[in-house]
Formats: sequence, structure tokens, C-alpha cells
Amino acid sequence: MTTNPQGPAFQSAAQRLHWDPVRFRAISTQPMEVEFELPRTSPLPEPGPWATQAARACVECLLGMRPSHQLMRWLAPPVFDSLTARVGVAARRKYLDGPHAVRARTAWISEVNERTCEASCTVFDGERFRACALRMREHRGRWLVVALEIG
Repeated sequence: MTTNPQGPAFQSAAQRLHWDPVRFRAISTQPMEVEFELPRTSPLPEPGPWATQAARACVECLLGMRPSHQLMRWLAPPVFDSLTARVGVAARRKYLDGPHAVRARTAWISEVNERTCEASCTVFDGERFRACALRMREHRGRWLVVALEIG
């Protein structure tokens, strides 16, 4: 194997054009239904464990290890549609040869307001660690991911 003396700026075309099936970004710009301070019948789940579970499930979906319809209740419709379209592309590519354990680490939570949280965590996809950022909004007594970015 020869090294390129000119550095990383002069990579071969194959190295530059590598498509990463897990890198993903989707944001819901649709306004949520206005829910006027309805009293909660049950408390929301803890945002940290919920965010790590949602990030792990999204990575598994992008890798073809989980069907996308399982995430329908967790993601806002525009985010779900973007993820489903991306999963179709990744499924045709058959990225993984065999099953790998996808693991998520503890999420760091930042509360934006009473009904909105932002979370960041790392997810190991079987080959490398990835950063995940989620924006979650309360919707009818549960969390809903309205923005998702996986690096």
C-alpha cells in the first residue's frame, strides 16, 4: 500500500465518495398541534433512557436490523418519512454482513422548556461510535422526536 505524500486533501475518489448509510439528519418544520396546558394523566418517561433507546432504535433501523414501522410512534411524521426513505436506500445496499450489537451510552439532557428536551448520546453501531442528537417534544403524554441527527 502506498501513502499519498500530498496529504488527506488528495485522497483517491473511492476514499472521498464513501457513502455512510448511518449518517442521517432530519428536522420537522411542521408546527405541532397546540395543546393548551392539558393536565397530565401520567408522568412522562425519563428523557435520558428514552432518548438512548430511541437513538439506538434509529441506528438499528438505518442498518436494516429493525423495521422502520416500529418507530412510527416515536418520530414526528416528517422525521419518520425521511428515515423511511433513507432505510429503503440502505436496505438495497445490504450494508452489514451479519448481526452486530448496537449499544447506546447515557444521554446528556438539556431542558429547553417544560415540554421540550434536547438529548445527545453516543451509539456504537458495530463498527464505530456515532454521535446522536435528538430534540424531543411532549405530545399527548409521550415524547416525540422532532429533530434527529446521527453523525
